[in-house]
Amino acid sequence: MRIHQRNIKVRSRIFFNRHGSRPGTLHLILAIGVALVLVLGVPASRSSQPRMWIDAALSHLVRGETHGVMITSSGEIRLALPFEQVADLNEAVIWDAWKHGDKLYIATGHSGRVYQLDIPSLKYKVIADLDETEAQTLAFWKGKLYIAANPGAVLYRWDPNKQDLEVVWHARESYIWDIMPWHGNLYIATGDQGRLYRIGESGRPTVVLDASDQNLVRLFSNKNFLYVGAASNGTVYQVADTGKVSTVIPAGRLEVGGLGGPLAGSGWNLIVASIGQPIQPLAPEQRPVMPVTPVQPGQPAPTSSEEVVVTAEQPDTTQTTTGEMKPAQATGTSPGTAKPQPVPMFPLSLPAGVRAGEVWAIDRNLHVIRLWQTNDVWIYDVTVFNGRIWIAAGSPGRIYSIDGERRISLQGTFEEENVVRLIPDGQALWVLTGNPARVYRARTGDRLKGVYLSSVKDAGFVSYWGMLQWKGVVPKGASVRCFARSGNTQQPDSTWSQWFGPIIEQAELKLPPSRYFQYRCELDGSWKRSPRIQDIRISFLPQNQPPRVESVKVMPSGVVFREMPTRQGAKIAGSESEVLNMAPPGHHNATPQITSRPRNRRGPLPIPGTVPGQELYKWGMQTVLWQASDPDNDDLEYAVYLQRQGESEWHLLKEHLKQPIYAWDTSTMPDGWYRVRVVASDEAVNPPGQGLKDERISRLFPVDHTPPVIRILKMSRNQGQVIIRFQVKDALSPIVSVEYASVPNKWETIYPLDRILDHLTETFELRLPARSGGVEIQIRAIDSGHNIGVVTVKRP
Repeated sequence: MRIHQRNIKVRSRIFFNRHGSRPGTLHLILAIGVALVLVLGVPASRSSQPRMWIDAALSHLVRGETHGVMITSSGEIRLALPFEQVADLNEAVIWDAWKHGDKLYIATGHSGRVYQLDIPSLKYKVIADLDETEAQTLAFWKGKLYIAANPGAVLYRWDPNKQDLEVVWHARESYIWDIMPWHGNLYIATGDQGRLYRIGESGRPTVVLDASDQNLVRLFSNKNFLYVGAASNGTVYQVADTGKVSTVIPAGRLEVGGLGGPLAGSGWNLIVASIGQPIQPLAPEQRPVMPVTPVQPGQPAPTSSEEVVVTAEQPDTTQTTTGEMKPAQATGTSPGTAKPQPVPMFPLSLPAGVRAGEVWAIDRNLHVIRLWQTNDVWIYDVTVFNGRIWIAAGSPGRIYSIDGERRISLQGTFEEENVVRLIPDGQALWVLTGNPARVYRARTGDRLKGVYLSSVKDAGFVSYWGMLQWKGVVPKGASVRCFARSGNTQQPDSTWSQWFGPIIEQAELKLPPSRYFQYRCELDGSWKRSPRIQDIRISFLPQNQPPRVESVKVMPSGVVFREMPTRQGAKIAGSESEVLNMAPPGHHNATPQITSRPRNRRGPLPIPGTVPGQELYKWGMQTVLWQASDPDNDDLEYAVYLQRQGESEWHLLKEHLKQPIYAWDTSTMPDGWYRVRVVASDEAVNPPGQGLKDERISRLFPVDHTPPVIRILKMSRNQGQVIIRFQVKDALSPIVSVEYASVPNKWETIYPLDRILDHLTETFELRLPARSGGVEIQIRAIDSGHNIGVVTVKRP
């Protein structure tokens, strides 16, 4: 029976509604900030903003742990059926099972045994130990248990009253894959000739269908039809009680893995599980829309494994009607009897290591609808139970379900390699596995409890915690309780806080500030009245992180950068008043404005992107650049301070700067060595008292307005040459250039006696022909501050 919401009294979970309670200031800030982000889609400010984690999708929730709960493909958490192990048969695989009365009969391999499980006591025993390795399939017909064994396609009959076993038919086929009583007859699906047999009152087998498929592997019946699933072409046949055979799904897949149905309320009369990808396209009217394959919670990607393909010899086509009688064997094979090799497990037709499957629905108009496609598992069985389609899968062993709205859920994961069969039993579901063979049972009538434990969430920084709130549906008599904790280690340990809660609807999280966070939700209810969590939200406010001034670079004296031109003229970047068309000072022998890069520039170019415009030169200007960042992406403001060497006090040059550049006029400053301190602050975008700062101090740099001094040391004549020895000295700046002109305005460079300009004082010697040029010689020296000293010397 499907559970409709209108039949359940529910309580809605509403966000941001405290039912009259007054939120604290922090939580009000969190709520308003998050609401602005969600509604407007833009940050409310550039400060450390309220943030929110939202767990509302399968991709988010699968990172957590599930204990007795399932996660649907739509991101919903609800109670799952608990699968209780009731029997470990110490066999390799369970091939099939049949419930009759209060007994469950189980066919196993690879030792060819059949078990009887007493349902009330859950005790089991071996009732048949066959010569064949595989007790492949079984069914009750006319009060007797019929057992098909492989290889060899032998049909046995076991009498529950006499407890004896007899062979009733040697099929002369390679395999019997399935048997099914229907309308008073017993139907037998065989391989590898693809024949369907019917045994009626006469006890003589008759061929009902001789298919083009090599193997007929699955049988399923309802009141009107018997359905036959095939392997090699993947056809599904429909057999009427008149014996007429038609095709429900044409060849197109490799193998039918399971048949079941109908699903009440959906209009789907038959459910088909296929193995393998289509080998030919469907007709246009049959082409379904392919759904997205869901992610399986908490499971890694499966690894491939080898699979053996059946290569049985062709059997004799001569048919017999009865088999030789033999006594039952319930305690083991006779000594010295060697059993044949076991039959390989399905799928028969899939290449080694490949997993692929699909689930299809056929409605009353024979429309074929694809419900699910997967490349992660093999599909071994499908059945309808409690208003859902249940899917048994293998490698790894899992159970999925699909509801009438095509929502896919992972119902259970198993340590066994394969879930092979699902047997509905009223309000119970029997689950049979392979590798190894075990029996599980789930009951929907039991009171259920489950827990969802989230992954550990990382806020990135120590944070203040706001509210935890969830949205969902809680039927009457069910409950949801959530808890939260926080800590500063990546894995929860003893240093974490205690669990805060329970949180019934929503609550302010009274947790200490910390970086990591985790929540858990406890669900209590039943299968039919399970609470459903659809959306979990946690708001938090990271603690404001300090900005960082990473570097400060003082440019050479006079180097400035041009802002983008405006109507007011081309301004100097980082300066409020200076413009590039200002006339340079006329004192101190200053040179006119130079619009090219100064010679002998020392140090690298400024970092690209940190300054606007073109690099230029203006005498007397000093520019400082810096790099700064903020972990919260806060907008920063800067202050620049200046200190002269030997002083302790810092003098503010400028504050409330928005760009990482500042330029100022040093022409009125005394000569000397200085340094700057850059302070970055995020106070403007944070609440009062929560702003933070960082600073960095530059290297010492000179402010030098005094030109170098040129002093003539000696002038003499020698062998037709004029020899002038002179010294250039600067108080602060290194000498960067010395030139002379014996002819007006024709300057030539001269180098010091040690050939390297690297001192504040350098000695030079100038040798000129005695009668070349005019009667005067000019010498000029330039320091790194672009101050120029000039002297005129008369020839001796």
